Amino acid sequence: MHGLNTLKHQPAKIAAIEGHWENPPGEPTPLLLFGWPDMEQERTRYGLEIPRSAA
Repeated sequence: MHGLNTLKHQPAKIAAIEGHWENPPGEPTPLLLFGWPDMEQERTRYGLEIPRSAA
């Protein structure tokens, strides 16, 4: 329940926890399983992502 509350009220925090540097509005965000964060370039290197699946 805490995760759902955070997603509703603090979506940027969830994005940071999942390693997303940008979240363009209206675009599906993949699930980033792991990767190597590059703080200088603000991107995740060697990331393994699962694209958003259609329900």
